[in-house]
Order: sequence, then structure tokens, then C-alpha cells
Amino acid sequence: RKRKSRAAEKIIDRVDHMTLLPDTKNLMIVPQAHKSDDRAAAAEEIATQGGAPGKNFFVNIFRGSAAYIASHRDSTMVFHIPAELLEWEGFSGLIDDIALAWLLGIKLVIVVGCRSLVDRQLESLGIEAKVSNGRRVTDKDTLEIVKMQAGYARFEVERMLARALSHGCSRHDANGCVSDKANVVSGNFYTAQPVGVLDGTDFEYSGILRRVDTDKVHQAHSNSDVVLLTNLGVSPSGEHFNMISESLAADVAGSIKASKIFYFTSEDIVLKDSTNRVVPSLQLFEAKEMLLHKNYELGKHQFLTGCEKDLLPIEKETVEKIGWSVSALEKGVKRAHLVCPQDGSILQELYTRDGSGLLISRDLYEDFRQADAEDVQEIYGLMKPLCDSGVLGRRTMGMIERDIDSYYVYTRDDHILTVGQLHFMEEKNAEICCIALSQDCTDPRKRNAMLGYLERLCVNNGADTIFVLSTQTMQWFREKGFYPAEIDAL
Repeated sequence: RKRKSRAAEKIIDRVDHMTLLPDTKNLMIVPQAHKSDDRAAAAEEIATQGGAPGKNFFVNIFRGSAAYIASHRDSTMVFHIPAELLEWEGFSGLIDDIALAWLLGIKLVIVVGCRSLVDRQLESLGIEAKVSNGRRVTDKDTLEIVKMQAGYARFEVERMLARALSHGCSRHDANGCVSDKANVVSGNFYTAQPVGVLDGTDFEYSGILRRVDTDKVHQAHSNSDVVLLTNLGVSPSGEHFNMISESLAADVAGSIKASKIFYFTSEDIVLKDSTNRVVPSLQLFEAKEMLLHKNYELGKHQFLTGCEKDLLPIEKETVEKIGWSVSALEKGVKRAHLVCPQDGSILQELYTRDGSGLLISRDLYEDFRQADAEDVQEIYGLMKPLCDSGVLGRRTMGMIERDIDSYYVYTRDDHILTVGQLHFMEEKNAEICCIALSQDCTDPRKRNAMLGYLERLCVNNGADTIFVLSTQTMQWFREKGFYPAEIDAL
């Protein structure tokens, strides 16, 4: 069985973008010229190859998206919408794509900010914004402006969502009942508290999150409703506080155990390393290292502070949103996405292999490692039943010890649950010799994760073709995207 391995391929239950570990010291944020009509270009390419762009292109895209539609159904996602997007000409299309995600079964929480609207009104009134430690000091006059602009932002998003969700759409809710229409609900889904006095500065009506009413959010989702939050928080005593909307989105996502959080960038950007290679994804520890090298840190009271003098505006914006993504991941969110909201990029990021933005994920492979001599006996014991039954070829303890550098293990509490063997060959070829699951491991997804880990190693080592030889597990590999090849291909 043979397949092509590409760095951009994604497989469910493991890292979406396979990539080399980047040098985080030299990562560059590069604005990207956006392709205005990728779909038309792809269709044209199919046509030049003798295909039928109308039918085949749609069928291939739809088939490729099916696994992602199934994987994301009933998952909870948080979208942060900055105020700048409210006046963008493509905003209605963005809301349409978010509504389509709801139709496909995603539970939505939308957090909308109003920072740029407040800044603009303060400037028009000749009022100088007070900032300390990178955060706005919200006095009483500023709070009145925040109330006005937060209300405007909320009603604009609510108006657009109501339109997008009322186009005769229906879906099944958590109870299996058909929901003919989604309501957009907002209110006191969280409570706030004042920042207080820090380093001698009274932040007055600037606030931080106190508590998220997760039961109320889950109840809204059980009714197939979309939850809409603003940066205007209310304390239990009834006082209003101005929140940092990006921080609020990260905290809410962690509290409700969201699977993903989306932050939108004002430009289409890519990360490139010192060799000019595009880095499509970062693991959590890599994102932390990048923040460290850019002199940014997430401090107490949800402040993101850093040295901004050497960064362009788009670089500063991207680094800050990477910082908020790190905050969300540390609170339990599985993945964060930085996406430029153009040309259906949300749908491309969610439902295609290549994606459209920057993925930041928790360290899914932290328990994978290369095997060593101390693992030989346990690996032999794990694989012996499969060898005896003929599923795997014969392996003695001596053979395993001789080739121990080609074995990789997934461990929990120093106990091997999954083992895989990988051989690198000439002409950028690699063979997956085996993937075996311990009898003590009842989660078959660990086998999928080992396959993902081995594929990542292939990419890291420059292999572009992976093959396996099998007599009994052909169907499993075909389900994972491998295809049959003649023996002459070897």
C-alpha cells in the first residue's frame, strides 16, 4: 500500500497540519497576497487536466469534507469578532459562513469586541485614552462610550446572524429533535469584577472575568441557540466593567471546554522560518517560545504585555492573538486558529485538509518518544500475540533489540500502550513496518495517533512516499487514506 505524504494533510484525531519543528527564535510574520478565487483556479486546473470542473470538483471537495463535518458535529467553538470587521464589506459573508457552521452541527459562542469603535469616538471627542501596562484605564466617561459601542456591536452582529440563520435552515438538536430556527441569545452569561489598583494605577471600570455560567451556556446550546457575548461585563452588584474581549473569549472557551477558538486577523499572514519555509502550525510550547522571543508575556489579571517598538502593526496584532491563543490552550481548549476572514476561510479551515490559517494546538505528541534498550522486553511482549496470530511478521527479542532505533512508543505512566516501527529508505521513501496496540489499551484512537506521529516523522525527515506491506490490515490503512499499489511499485 502506498500513499503520498504532504505536510498540509490533516487526519481526524491528530494534529491537522504536519510540519517540521520550527526555529521559534527566527519566525517571521509575513503578510500574504490573498488569492481572490482559489476555487475557480482549482476548477480551471481540473479542466486543463481533462476533468469536469463542475461535477468532479464539487464531489471531490464534498467527499473530502465529510470526515471533518462528522468530527466537528456537536463540538463547541468560540469565535472572536473584533470591531474592525463590523464595517468590512465582507462581513455579511463571514456571518453566513458562521451560520453554515451552526447548520452543520457546531455549537457557537461569539464574542464581539468594540475597542476600535471606542478609540474612534474618544478621538472624535478629543479625549485622550488612558493606558497603563498595555491596557485601557476605563474611567466613568469612557465607560459610557463603551456601553454605547458595545451595544452597537452586539446589535449589528445579532442583526446579521438573525438574517443568516433564518434562511429556512434546520438541524437536529442535542435531543434529536429538529430545530427549525436558531435564536441568538445574549445576557448575563458571565460575571465580571474590577481589575482594581495595579502598580499604583487605578483601572476604575476596567474588568476581568469572575465566573462563567456554564450551565446557562450549555442550556442555550441544547436549544440550538447561538450565544452572543460582548466585552461589557456586569458584576453581581450590578456595576458594569470594560473587559478585554480577546481575553474574555479565551476564558469563556476554557470554561465551557470548547474544542476550538478562532481569532481573526486583519491581513492574510503566514509564518516563515529562517529558511523561508512556511510554518502552518505551532504546538503550544512553540507558541510560548515565540512569545518569549518577541518579549511578550501573559501576566496577572489577563494582561498581555510586551515590547512593541520593533514590530509592524500586523506583526503586533498577530503576536498578541497568538498570546491569547496560548491563554485559551492553557485553559483546556484543544486548538486555536488565526484566520483572515476572506473568501470562506472559516469553512476552508474547518472542513478541508489544507486549512487557511495558522493552527496552534496543545502538545498532542508529548507522550510519544523513540524507544530505547529498556523498552525491548515490553515491546516484545506487546507484539508477540500479533506475531503468533500472523498479523505481524516474526520478530524475536534479538531482532527488536537490533532495530530498536526504528521503534517509537506511546506511553502512559511509563507503560507502553502503542508501538510503531518506521524504516527510512532511499529516494525519499519510508515504510511503516507495524503499528501495535497493547491489550491493556481500550482506546483505538491511540492507533490513529501513532499513525499520525509516524507520518509527522516522515515529513520531518523529508520522505514524500509512505508504504506498508500487509496481509490482514489492508482495510484499516485504506480507511486512513492509503491506496493499493502493484508489487512493481516497490
